[in-house]
Amino acid sequence: MFSVMKVLEYLANSEKKLEHYYTISKNSNYADIAFDLIATFSAQENHTILTKDNVMDYSNSVEHILFKYEPVLNYAKIESYLKLMPILATQMTKPSRYHKNTVIKLVLLTDSFNSQEDFLKSKKIVRKFHYSKAHKFYLYGWTDGYVFIENLQTGMELKSRSMRKVSYAMLEKQIEV
Repeated sequence: MFSVMKVLEYLANSEKKLEHYYTISKNSNYADIAFDLIATFSAQENHTILTKDNVMDYSNSVEHILFKYEPVLNYAKIESYLKLMPILATQMTKPSRYHKNTVIKLVLLTDSFNSQEDFLKSKKIVRKFHYSKAHKFYLYGWTDGYVFIENLQTGMELKSRSMRKVSYAMLEKQIEV
């Protein structure tokens, strides 16, 4: 009961912080997985000549943050979520001449890991994980994928090492329960 309340509180707090800039959808499905919360941010950058009224071209950037609660995580589950990233990328990215980039952040919330050995193995693969795909030699943009795992009982976080370089709107310490 305690952990369910903590998850609901975490999701409500995340939604509250993200709702001003992101489009929020609850209990949505992607790649046959039901996500508890999905936040989507989209920005269009105009490229102009001489004045701001003469728009020559534009590019779109999109960020998706997918929240999923798993009561107990083990190495096999985490590995299956990491293998899911290319499928998520193909479903969520719309490459075109105007597409700049899409960032997908998968946030897994858990109460515990199966064992200490599972935790250590998971830590190693999560820290090394970074999904990146260029569309038509970067002419149609690119897609990046990151993973963030938080143990709600201990407050321990696992995240992709390359996620620190991402200077987008959220994650690190902006969401606190």
